[in-house]
Amino acid sequence: MSQPPTPPAPAEDNSPFPLKSPRPTALGRELGGSLPCARCGYDLKGLSVVAICPECATPVRATLLSVVDPNASELKQLYHPKRTAWGMVIWSVAALLSALCVWGARLTELSSVSLGVSPAGFSISAVVFAAISGLGAWSLLKPHEGIPKQEALMALAGALLYVPLVAILYRTLIVHDWAFAFPYAFDHAAPATRTLLRISISITLAGILLCLRPAARTLAARSYLMRTGRVDRQTMAAMLGVLAIIVSGDIVLLASSSTAGPIEEQLRQVGRLIILVGSTLFTLGLVGVAIDCIRLRPVLEEPPLTMHKLLNGP
Repeated sequence: MSQPPTPPAPAEDNSPFPLKSPRPTALGRELGGSLPCARCGYDLKGLSVVAICPECATPVRATLLSVVDPNASELKQLYHPKRTAWGMVIWSVAALLSALCVWGARLTELSSVSLGVSPAGFSISAVVFAAISGLGAWSLLKPHEGIPKQEALMALAGALLYVPLVAILYRTLIVHDWAFAFPYAFDHAAPATRTLLRISISITLAGILLCLRPAARTLAARSYLMRTGRVDRQTMAAMLGVLAIIVSGDIVLLASSSTAGPIEEQLRQVGRLIILVGSTLFTLGLVGVAIDCIRLRPVLEEPPLTMHKLLNGP
């Protein structure tokens, strides 16, 4: 009986690049750390990186792409994470509340003719919230090592500019406005004084934004979504342009004082309209900054999430 043919021996690999058996990669490993699903919030811990969420069938890789920062290992450790995070929230939210109180004072003034309500409470609150915002701005000063000296000095200047800002707000909203029954809407006894004070406020705000913007961008860069532009936000640079619009409206008001008759009233109305539009846009900008800082708070409080931490656990 004939024997089956013997299979040929494998040829010896004499190539300069011998074949090697592939090693298992991290793509097949299980998640050792907690990871909520990006869609339904289910904890994906223990699942493979190539698996899907058992609740909503979203690929685990999709959640990883949305939360893992590829540059996490390059970010510097914050000196005081919680203090910095909450300081930014206080800085932005207090600034927004100050602006809203100014709006409240103006609206109260318009209704005070029929309701007899005094805007004094809103005026005082606007000054107080501006001072609180200035205290929060100190959290932007050199939050971690490696901050360029110029950026640190600019942040210091921005925080110090809150001192003249609060002083001018006090002079405008309390000292000046309380001397007139209707300082903005109806009383034209001393329009130039208040207009010049408003221009001073706008210039001081522009200085604060210019000085604090680099430090704020440095902290915002710790958020992967903001750094890659996947989260809409109102930039501080755009708010500088809005302040220029407000100043142009004040200049039109100043120009109206050198005219008379119908032209004076027309210029006054145009100036007020420009200021109204600019003030509205600036307030919306403050809303955007406050939302960004609130979103940044958990990012600043906790160290950035890395793939190593997810695979190996805490």
